[in-house]
Amino acid sequence: MCPCTNAGQDPHLTLGHGGKADFRGVNGTIYAFISSRNVSMGIRTEDATFKLGALTVHGSFMTGVYFNLRTSKGRHFHVAFDTRNVNGNGWGWRMVRTDCARPNNSLPYHIGPHRRRECDGLVAAVEMASLSVKHQEWAFVATAQPVYDRIAGPHHRLDVQVTLLGDERVLRPHGILGQSFDGDGRPRQGALDVYPDKSIAAEFTTAAMAEGAIEGTAADYALPAPRATAFAYSRFDSRDAQLPPTRGAAARIARATDDGVDAQQAAEFRARRLSESECPCPSPSAPPSGR
Repeated sequence: MCPCTNAGQDPHLTLGHGGKADFRGVNGTIYAFISSRNVSMGIRTEDATFKLGALTVHGSFMTGVYFNLRTSKGRHFHVAFDTRNVNGNGWGWRMVRTDCARPNNSLPYHIGPHRRRECDGLVAAVEMASLSVKHQEWAFVATAQPVYDRIAGPHHRLDVQVTLLGDERVLRPHGILGQSFDGDGRPRQGALDVYPDKSIAAEFTTAAMAEGAIEGTAADYALPAPRATAFAYSRFDSRDAQLPPTRGAAARIARATDDGVDAQQAAEFRARRLSESECPCPSPSAPPSGR
């Protein structure tokens, strides 16, 4: 299974090892989607209303992504991509704000299409409507997309892909997406919004918050500001020896030893080193329109 996750559309999540969930979020709130040693990715959701065939959907989209990376030299590399900074074509000359400085200092620098910023070996690069951020243990891509058939709310949204380059058994990441890399190789399945028939004129409001796929509740992952890294399950400042297993990991591995097939799969997973290269993620689930 490719070691990647993604979040896209309104918003549908593909979790580590193939799990699925939907996540509405609370309007204007930033949530910790990835939290790992020296790495944090927060995502802001905004409410939106749009058409899906004859159906009027009251849902949400991801409109801001915030990376906070601590470098090998102790500097903080902040990278922010906000769809409010893109034009009608989904890009802008100052669409991404970066900052590479010691804690409590700020040296902001904006980048646009075909520009990049490096900070102690970490890289943020923009190619028209997409931002890529490279870390030794993670690779991220965020792409601006138009909101089709918009009625109210943001004009553009973000789709985000995350590839794990390190070993999940060592990193034990957390966050709404990150915790699905829990070391057992099995998918987590979360709550999904069930859309009515799009050919019938009606109204529908999304509500799923990835229940069943995450520890605690969505509120436990809220971040107070774009540069914040602390939340209930934060791994940003943790050392390997201090990290508890994510929910269900130990129990699922223990269960695997009681089942011959699962035990073999678990052993193969433990022995497998994750690839050092990026690989394509499956697309997240979507309503029939492909929105």
